Amino acid sequence: MSQDNTLYSKYLTRPVVRQRNSVTLTKWSAYQAAIVIPATPDDAWVRLRIVGENVPLQLDFITTQTLTYFLQDPGLQASLRQFISEDNTTDEETTLSDTNDAIASGFMQRYADTTVSPQQVTAWRDKYGYPAP
Repeated sequence: MSQDNTLYSKYLTRPVVRQRNSVTLTKWSAYQAAIVIPATPDDAWVRLRIVGENVPLQLDFITTQTLTYFLQDPGLQASLRQFISEDNTTDEETTLSDTNDAIASGFMQRYADTTVSPQQVTAWRDKYGYPAP
């Protein structure tokens, strides 16, 4: 599939994209932190919780790491010019915020599975007293 690589590269380098994504990740993290821990959380759940707990501590790092996860989304690609623009209306920004929230929810398990090690899962379980099911 042909694409305008220069346009796509702007998504990876524009400060407004990083600002928007860091807010999205912060909201996602707050949501994750508010979820009650299940009686027997599985490893996938623990990985998401670990990422959620780490976002406030490593916001810039995780924002950078997840840029390409956001960019892989077909919906984002279809609205790429809006996502790299600083000149959107309030209504457009609200729509982008909702879209970004959905995109993050769609890839966070994959991100958590990739970045959280089995040792981190074990350490979390030990710290909070939730043995492996």
